Formats: sequence, structure tokens, C-alpha cells
Amino acid sequence: MASADEIYFTVVGKGGHAALPHQLVDPVLITAHIIVALQQIVSRNASPYIPTVLSFGDIKGEGATNIIPNEVFVKGTFRTFDEAWRK
Repeated sequence: MASADEIYFTVVGKGGHAALPHQLVDPVLITAHIIVALQQIVSRNASPYIPTVLSFGDIKGEGATNIIPNEVFVKGTFRTFDEAWRK
């Protein structure tokens, strides 16, 4: 059976009004880069013969349409049949 490791992390930035991005540290943008980079690690390094999945199913930033939040909370899972790759 595949392992199922849960992943939790928070990206902390400096939120504020979206009209002033030069004064902010946008945790939404940083989170997007982190998720893409993690997906690339799996797709470029996992054997195509061993099922491996990295999924992020819960991404929350408590902002608004014109407000960049101070934090983004991320939850996901990493699943694989290969114990060596898991570590």
C-alpha cells in the first residue's frame, strides 16, 4: 500500500492593498512558486514506474479581491509506493 504523508506549511509575507504591491511581500505569489517547484521535483525525479503523487488540496489566504493576505496556509499529501523515494 502507498504511504500517505501529510504536508502542512505557512508562508508569511506582508499583506496589504493590492494597488500597492511594491510595498508588500506577497505570500500568495511566493506560495505559487513553492508549489510549482515542489511539483517539478516530483515530476523530474520520480521513476515513471513507481506511482508517486504530490497533491495540494487546501490553500488558504485570508485576503479579499483587492487585499493581499499576510499569510497563506497550505495542506497537501505525498504518496508513493517507494519507501526510499519517500525519505
